[in-house]
Amino acid sequence: MKPKRSRLSTGAGAISALIPAFMVLIVVYIGSTGWTIWISFTNSRMLPNNNFVGLRQYEQLFGNDRWLTSIHNLVIFGALFLILALALGFLLAVAIDQRVR
Repeated sequence: MKPKRSRLSTGAGAISALIPAFMVLIVVYIGSTGWTIWISFTNSRMLPNNNFVGLRQYEQLFGNDRWLTSIHNLVIFGALFLILALALGFLLAVAIDQRVR
């Protein structure tokens, strides 16, 4: 008779095998996000010029009418896309359900 394996021991090998991949993923994700945030607070146009200017970049950005118009358009197009995608998905689901019955 074979000894029973606990559920913990069967999944522990898979989890321990995935830990290095998750560590690399987290380091790359957090590292690139942190670097992007740091660069956004500098007046750098080309690297390695990293003069910290704080929120001045964002003040200029949100003071620009073209930026505000583009954000407004992005919200409108995003909402329209979401509504149309959900409606189309619902209609396709209804059509598939009608054919199954």
